[in-house]
Amino acid sequence: MTMGRPKAELVLTDDERSQLQSFARSRSLPSVLSDRARIVLSSADGEANNSIAQRLKLTNATVGKWRTRFIGRRIAGLYDDVRPGKPRTIDDQVERFFALITDKAIRRGSFARVKQLVQRIDHFVAAHNENCQPFRWTGTADSILEKLHRLCSRIAGTGH
Repeated sequence: MTMGRPKAELVLTDDERSQLQSFARSRSLPSVLSDRARIVLSSADGEANNSIAQRLKLTNATVGKWRTRFIGRRIAGLYDDVRPGKPRTIDDQVERFFALITDKAIRRGSFARVKQLVQRIDHFVAAHNENCQPFRWTGTADSILEKLHRLCSRIAGTGH
């Protein structure tokens, strides 16, 4: 006897299965899209949500969300929704990552050789990649502009 709420049936067409298998194997697509394809394929094969979540190291809610999104929107539902506001650019992300390296790995460090600096950065990046999380943007545009205005007021006339 099964427990819990009954799940809506998830049936794939041959084309959908083929496309999802391609997504799941892809090394060029974002990993979250590959994970979503694996969720749908496993669910279509009859695997329970909690089993999928445990195997893919995801939460039950995440598995349920993408299963439901697929049933409602099919392949298009696996892509992220457009979010309001100005989209982040790769330059913003690269700048943020270098700021993180500077703050956490090389600030106040003295390096006799470039090789030491490179080793410190490599060590930080390897450790960071073990448990990396997406950046969380906590400031609003207005708060950032206000901080910039205060900074400019303080350094006005100092030759900066």
